[in-house]
Amino acid sequence: MSSVNDRGSIKWTAMMMPEHIEMLKDLKKEQIKVKKPVIDEQKQEEINFQLKMGFKDNLLVEIKYYENGHFLTFKGYIQKMNYENRLIEVTEEIYEREFMRIKYEDILDVFIV
Repeated sequence: MSSVNDRGSIKWTAMMMPEHIEMLKDLKKEQIKVKKPVIDEQKQEEINFQLKMGFKDNLLVEIKYYENGHFLTFKGYIQKMNYENRLIEVTEEIYEREFMRIKYEDILDVFIV
């Protein structure tokens, strides 16, 4: 009686090219995409209030936003609120050099940390 030690997919990854591994990762990301939730009016008012308070008092905020089918979070300080283009600019919490632009319509929630 022989015992077979099957390692599953581990045995095949050594023979895969890096491009194949990258394609499999991209495929997995595509499969877990979700639809953007609809934010009601009351929640939108709460988000606007938190953004204004964080900007006015230069408070650390954590912004949960939607991008390409995924929910992401970003911690930082609000530097600019552009009402015409409906964008906010947030600098990173630690370095305060790198900033990110987030569209108002993509913001799902804001927390003051």
